[in-house]
Amino acid sequence: MEHSVVTDIRKVIEDLQVLEKSLGADGNHDGKARVFQVRAVLQQKENDPEACIYTIVHIQRMLRGSGGLFTAIQPGINPGPAQETQLDEPIEKMIHSCRSFLEDQGR
Repeated sequence: MEHSVVTDIRKVIEDLQVLEKSLGADGNHDGKARVFQVRAVLQQKENDPEACIYTIVHIQRMLRGSGGLFTAIQPGINPGPAQETQLDEPIEKMIHSCRSFLEDQGR
């Protein structure tokens, strides 16, 4: 597997770990649990780009109406565009890397 695909997947996992700790420190245990679930799935499947795409796209669809991953994890709190971008950018990069890898594989 291409190094950049794994690197991009791991970057999202690391960002989710940071978010998870932040939510726990803020006392948002429901949000922390949701982030943990997402991160756990990605960690289990980090060597399977196709599974990572399905996982993250499904989560994005589920949360899109709430204004992005971060907003949905902390309902009623508008974190502002800077914090959302922190997550959205690595996620989009990961999706792009995974898709490119799969296209190169003919899938």
